[in-house]
Amino acid sequence: MPIKDISFWNNYQGGHRMQSGWMPAMKLFLEKNHSLPCILQFTSEHSSFFHYKSVETVINEHIGEYIPEQDVFVQYFDTTQNRMYFNERYCDLGNGLAILMLDGYLKNELESAENIQPDTENGYYACMEDIYILHVPSQKETAAALLQKLRHTLLTVKVASTLNMVCKESYDYYLYPFEIKKPHLNLDLNYG
Repeated sequence: MPIKDISFWNNYQGGHRMQSGWMPAMKLFLEKNHSLPCILQFTSEHSSFFHYKSVETVINEHIGEYIPEQDVFVQYFDTTQNRMYFNERYCDLGNGLAILMLDGYLKNELESAENIQPDTENGYYACMEDIYILHVPSQKETAAALLQKLRHTLLTVKVASTLNMVCKESYDYYLYPFEIKKPHLNLDLNYG
């Protein structure tokens, strides 16, 4: 029997990131599973983003009752890129497991440790800033395994430092700027 209205839920103030957008994810989960979800939060904190197509691949590989046509989403049209992109998406994977993706962007100046290629010719990636895995308590291990797979979809912001070299031309001094890009280091290799 579906739960139509719960008075405390209408006044719920917790999880403001999940409640601030268009998507009523908690209500969707509650309606389907008749249970409040446990939540695994994977937030990028503005220094990294989740590559949308790679996340979609992980979701499609999940074995369950997932039907992509039943996803609930909010899309935006970017006039500068002439493309639609997902800003929010709720995917019910079935068996008491769901994924909520928030804060979608088209961003450039990103790099990938997994050699993920840009989605557009001019170097833009379709990416999401936050991912939440909602699950019933019995799906704790499955949710944790899914979270580990999603770690491989991360893109990081390119970081570059600028140095200036003091130069002299005749009697005038000037600064000549040049960039040093932060290298990607794999500390496990010891000497990369």
